[in-house]
Amino acid sequence: MSVFWVGIRLDPDVHRLQWAAAKEEAENIFNRVAHEKIYFAITQTKERLDTAFSKFQDAQTQVMNLEKMLNIRNRWTSDSDEYQKFRKLAETMDYQKALDELERLAVMRMFELPKLRAANTGMSPLFI
Repeated sequence: MSVFWVGIRLDPDVHRLQWAAAKEEAENIFNRVAHEKIYFAITQTKERLDTAFSKFQDAQTQVMNLEKMLNIRNRWTSDSDEYQKFRKLAETMDYQKALDELERLAVMRMFELPKLRAANTGMSPLFI
């Protein structure tokens, strides 16, 4: 369950960082936007800010519900050893999944090549 937990994107820290970035963008908008486009830029930034904050709140709610269901008392932080261990395991699983997909495609390609070379040539595959 812990590996699945780290692998899914319910990490409130990620959403907190997105919210902070959107908030910073909203605060700095006057320094980089021409006055005639200011209303459009403010509206866009406000929507981005609201969306990021909503995602953060949703993730936080889901985390609290999951912690309550699993009777978790001490929450992992990104600095804790257990978190780092399972984060690394989740990354390794993602890497292994990508490697398996690459291997599958390579094997498929290997079986297709003889068919492509020998098709409609009248030659035996032994001489190709």
